[in-house]
Amino acid sequence: MRILNVNKFYYLKGGSERYFFELGRLLEGRGHSVIPFAMQGERNLPSEYGTYFVSPVDFRNQRGWPDRLGGTLRILYSLEARRKVRGLIRSTKPQVAHLHNIAHQLSPSILGPMKESGMRIVQTLHDYKLVCPTYRFFAHGHVCERCLGGRYFEAVRMRCNEGSRGASLVNALEMTLHHTVLHSYRAVDAFVAPSRFLAQKIVEFGIPEEKVHHLPYYLNLGEFSESPTVGDRIVFVGRLSAEKGLGTLVQAMGDVRGLPLVVVGEGPLEEDLRRQAERVAPGRIQFVGHLDGRALREAVAGARCVVVPSEWYENSPLTIYEAFAMGRPVVGSRIGGIPELVLHEKTGLLFETGSAENLSKALERLADDPRLARTLGRQARAHVETLCDPERHLARLQEAYESEAL
Repeated sequence: MRILNVNKFYYLKGGSERYFFELGRLLEGRGHSVIPFAMQGERNLPSEYGTYFVSPVDFRNQRGWPDRLGGTLRILYSLEARRKVRGLIRSTKPQVAHLHNIAHQLSPSILGPMKESGMRIVQTLHDYKLVCPTYRFFAHGHVCERCLGGRYFEAVRMRCNEGSRGASLVNALEMTLHHTVLHSYRAVDAFVAPSRFLAQKIVEFGIPEEKVHHLPYYLNLGEFSESPTVGDRIVFVGRLSAEKGLGTLVQAMGDVRGLPLVVVGEGPLEEDLRRQAERVAPGRIQFVGHLDGRALREAVAGARCVVVPSEWYENSPLTIYEAFAMGRPVVGSRIGGIPELVLHEKTGLLFETGSAENLSKALERLADDPRLARTLGRQARAHVETLCDPERHLARLQEAYESEAL
C-alpha cells in the first residue's frame, strides 16, 4: 500500500513524533510505501518529499500584526497546506492517509483533498486537541472540561491558552469553525486512541462511538534490555510543567528518606522546582536536564522505580511503556490513562492524584522493599511484551486501513 503519514513536525520533538517515525519504519519494513507530509524546518530529518512540506511558522515568536494575522489565519484554515497536500496526493497517489498531530501548523484544511481523492483516513490521537481547544483538559492548575457540548467560548472566558484572551479566542474560533461550521473531522474514517480513557472522553464530547477505537502504542522490545539489578534512585522523565505534578512530587520527597530523586527534563517550572527542592529535600533531588538515547536509558536502568505524578488526563505515556520494557515498575497517579498501564501491585503502584502524602508512602514502600520492586519490574516487562507487540499493532492498523473494522 501507499500510505501518507502526516504530522506537523518532522523531527523528534516528543513522544508523538517518535511514534510517527517508528510507525513509518515499521510499515516500510513490511513492504508498504510511506510518504511523509509535515512542516518544513531546520531540525527536520531529510525527506525526498520535503518540497511538498508547508512553510515553517513559529507561533511563539511572531513580530508585529502581519505575522500575528498570518498565524491566526493559518491556525483557522491553511490554504497553503491544502494546496501542497493536494499536489503531493496527485504526485504519489496514496491509498491511505494516517494522521497524527495536524492542528495549527497544518490545520484540518488538509482533510478535504484527502477525502476528494477517495483515500481512507485514519488518525491516531496523541492528545485531546480533537475536543479541547488547548489540547490538555487542563487550565490554571486544574483539570477542566468546561468546553463539553461545544461551549468553546469557555476557553476565552477562562483564558486557557497561557492566560491570553486573544490566543484563547483564536483557539475557540478554530474549534467552532471545524466542528460546528465545516464539520471537517467527519472526513476521518477512524480515530485510534492509545488509551481507553482518551477514547471515552472523545465519545463524551460528541465524536461518533463507532469511529473511535482503542489501540495501545507498540515498542520494539529488542531495543530495550531488562536491567538485572535493582536501582538506587527514583527517576522522573518529562516536561517540567504544571500538569506533570512535579510540585506534588518534590513535596513528597520531603518524607522519602531511602532514595534520591533524579529529574530528567526541562520546562518552565525548573527554577521554581529547584527552589522548592532545596527547601523541602535539600541534597536529595538532582535536576539533570534533557536526556535522550543511551543517556536516558542509562538513567532509567539505574532506577528503583519511575514516577509519573501527573495531574492532568495523561493519555498513554511512552515513559511508562519504556520503563516497563527495562523491567522498572512505575509509581503513577490515578488519573487518565495511567491506571490502564500501571496495574496496582502488579506492574507498579498507584496513588491518589495530587496527594503528596499518598505518593511518599508509595515511593517509600519501594525504597524499603527492593524485592517488591524487582517483582513488579519483572511483571511490568511481561505485561508490555504482551501489550506492545509490533506485529499485533500493525495487523490491527491494517484492518483500519482496509475496512471499517478495527
